[in-house]
Amino acid sequence: MSNPIHSFRLFKKRPSFIDGVSSIIDHSNLGSRYNFDKTEKEADVKSLYADWLAVGEDMKKAINTYAPKESR
Repeated sequence: MSNPIHSFRLFKKRPSFIDGVSSIIDHSNLGSRYNFDKTEKEADVKSLYADWLAVGEDMKKAINTYAPKESR
């Protein structure tokens, strides 16, 4: 699960250019797609999980960038 969108849980899907343009025209907010969790605890657990996935991806990139080639 190395999808960077997991670290941003506000939208269910990645907003596109078309979504952005349509949001200018849609004043009723019918196009809004938010994540709704059953409880605050569920939302916290999912957000914390997404945060740690993002941290893990950042660490992997840093290790691959700065680690000596012979240690890989």
